[in-house]
Amino acid sequence: MKEVNCQKTRLIWLDVLKGILIIFVVLSHSYPPQVYRNFFTPFFLTMFFWVSGYTFSTKNNFGEFFMNKCKRLLIPFIILGSTRVVVTFVLEGGNAVQRVKGLLLQINCQYDEMWFVACLFTSSLLFYVICKISAQCGKWHNIIILLVSAGCLVISMIDICIWEIRFPWQIEIAGMMVFYMALGYLHRKYEKMLQKYSTNSAYIGCFSIVYCGIVFILPNTADIHSESFENPFLFMTSSIIVILPMIYIAQKAAESKWAGIFKFWGQNTLFYYAFGGSIRIVLYLFFEMDKIGNTYLASILCTALTMVLLILPAAIAKKYFAWAVGG
Repeated sequence: MKEVNCQKTRLIWLDVLKGILIIFVVLSHSYPPQVYRNFFTPFFLTMFFWVSGYTFSTKNNFGEFFMNKCKRLLIPFIILGSTRVVVTFVLEGGNAVQRVKGLLLQINCQYDEMWFVACLFTSSLLFYVICKISAQCGKWHNIIILLVSAGCLVISMIDICIWEIRFPWQIEIAGMMVFYMALGYLHRKYEKMLQKYSTNSAYIGCFSIVYCGIVFILPNTADIHSESFENPFLFMTSSIIVILPMIYIAQKAAESKWAGIFKFWGQNTLFYYAFGGSIRIVLYLFFEMDKIGNTYLASILCTALTMVLLILPAAIAKKYFAWAVGG
């Protein structure tokens, strides 16, 4: 099947999906109650990698591919990461040398500012290699992609849960996330076949009920960034089940009157990821939002304010400094 370069032809629902996901990213940084975390943790980061896999292309040679990733991820990582280090140091203090070292090494939970972008960069390189190697396997290449990616997932989970070796540049999480990239990549390959499930409200309803049953009836404490998984099997199961409902929601939202704002947020995810936490620090530290006394309300209010307050600076950055924010 001929590959489609989705980087040039953006699909609105993909931007809308990213816009929905970045709301949950901001919420995750707003001290939400555990019940909120139980709900969104299986999808709010993994689906970003799914989107990356959906738009993934291997038509360029490695040099061209690498330079493209440097332009879209590494340069924003350096610019936004350095700015974020300065801002968080001013707001929170701490050891400046350790913060800079953490940014450069990207070892898990060691001042690893912009860890998500570093992980996306690493996993993209890894997935490119997997795709190129599997391409030598003829008609079996898609199966090989899935099996090798699943193998990376298993090895990464073993390291995260048992060996506990933390590698530079988030390698252990990247190994886990290539599996979701493979799911997105293969979804695009077999999209016509999957449409009868992703567009059918009955199927989506069943998947959603099962998902809610897992996350609410069998609550599974998990934190991808801190590499903490109470039950990896439940996490993986729920994170796969929720994919089709999230696609369905994004496609419906793309047809709504709110599509424009979701699309804007989706096209500025790196900016919101980089500075959403800074707004949270200001709201809680200087405006004492924690005195609301209700974490259910405070976290949502903090998220809403952050999404609104960053609209103007995100638009300015997108217009005048697109090269620095992955535009």
